[in-house]
Amino acid sequence: MTPTPQLQPINEAQTYISPGFDSSWKQCEPEYVQLKQDVVWKGFLQKPNYPWDNPPQELAELAKVIKASKELTSILDDSEFGGPKPPDNTTWVNGCKFLWKLGEELNLRLEKVIDPPHISPTSAGGLSLCWDREDYRMLITIHPDNGSATYYGDDTKWKNTRKGETTVSGIDLSLIAWFGGVK
Repeated sequence: MTPTPQLQPINEAQTYISPGFDSSWKQCEPEYVQLKQDVVWKGFLQKPNYPWDNPPQELAELAKVIKASKELTSILDDSEFGGPKPPDNTTWVNGCKFLWKLGEELNLRLEKVIDPPHISPTSAGGLSLCWDREDYRMLITIHPDNGSATYYGDDTKWKNTRKGETTVSGIDLSLIAWFGGVK
């Protein structure tokens, strides 16, 4: 039987920092410290306000897919055996922001709604955004660490092929035009 850890009050004046949900650091004050490891916080850390938390109606399906993909950050690392490696939180956030911006720009500039992709982890700890539709295919890989994304897509008639590299902080306008042309 495991003994219940004893909690000890902490001086209210002490301030601690803790990692935030988006890899930034937040200032917070603990109420108690568990004797050997964890801190129980007085007020829970505030979750960052992502655009997919409160989406416009046109992007509601995309928001649902993005929210569901958060679980990828906690999958078992199977990269040693050729399987996926979970993306870290920063890679996941960067990939989701990139995808969201792509959906927003397509809607804003061309008044089209992006189909939600299949989101999966890569063996390198990145994110794979995959559209495999009847009339087009696109694969965007969000790379960990360096903030870049590579992509390749074509329509099923092989008339409209697009490939390239971009940063996750910006959107290649030709990529938006490509999605607008195949939809």
